[in-house]
Amino acid sequence: MDTPRRILVADDSLPTCVMLKHELTNLDFEVDTAHNGAEAVTMALANEYQFILMDVYMPVMTGLEATKQILERLSAAGKTAPPIIAITAGASKEQCEAAGMTGY
Repeated sequence: MDTPRRILVADDSLPTCVMLKHELTNLDFEVDTAHNGAEAVTMALANEYQFILMDVYMPVMTGLEATKQILERLSAAGKTAPPIIAITAGASKEQCEAAGMTGY
């Protein structure tokens, strides 16, 4: 089975979500958006994504914590997590890697 061309963008900034959704849709991806880390976890567990773009600093749950939970829960369910790529203006590459993010 081919990897789905579906992406999750998790960011609390509406302009960022709109811009990324527009750009990725132009590349023929189906794009879902989450506006906080808790939403991202719920969506990542309920859907298959080719990759996840994750903001680090969001309300309710940070992207770092959301990443950890996604990886732990998918692993516990015997599923492989998609690559999770940090989109951030403030976190370090080391923080993102420590949380399990695969790109920065």
